[in-house]
Amino acid sequence: MKSFTTNPKHLRRALIELGARASRNDLHLELAVCHGRCLACTARSSGRPVPIAMPNGLARTLITEVTESMRLPRSWVEEEVAEYLIQLAASGKLVQEGRDTALHFSINESARVLARKLSVLEVLDPKRDSDDDDALHLLRGMRDVTEAQVEAIFTRYCPDSELGPVARELITRETTSGRLRA
Repeated sequence: MKSFTTNPKHLRRALIELGARASRNDLHLELAVCHGRCLACTARSSGRPVPIAMPNGLARTLITEVTESMRLPRSWVEEEVAEYLIQLAASGKLVQEGRDTALHFSINESARVLARKLSVLEVLDPKRDSDDDDALHLLRGMRDVTEAQVEAIFTRYCPDSELGPVARELITRETTSGRLRA
């Protein structure tokens, strides 16, 4: 197991603070470890039974606030939290840790996270959001996936939505570059 540069207790406090800030902002955050990288997914809850997916710029803002207020390294989510969550999952403690309604943790749920990332590409603010980079990371991490399979994944997790033009263009670009199969 990898050793942390940040004390795991401090990481846990930072995650609790991140969840509290998300709750105060009526957000639901998910930190998902997919293909070795920790990705943030954001949804607006506002009393809805099913939160509405939002671009991750809001999550990135909250993460930056926690990073600065708790004097954490800039890469704590991408590096430290990913390893911390992997260790929690290996010890069987991830389920207990990820019970907060404002902050959820997941490991290896690439298909579901990809669908969420693709669903918000139409409303991205390139200066704030990294959902397009996250979607590319997920697509490139899926071995031998076809364009039709990506569409099926999206339909499975977003049955009431259709892939938008930006998501379709991203998938087509990855297909024509040879990273996805047609």
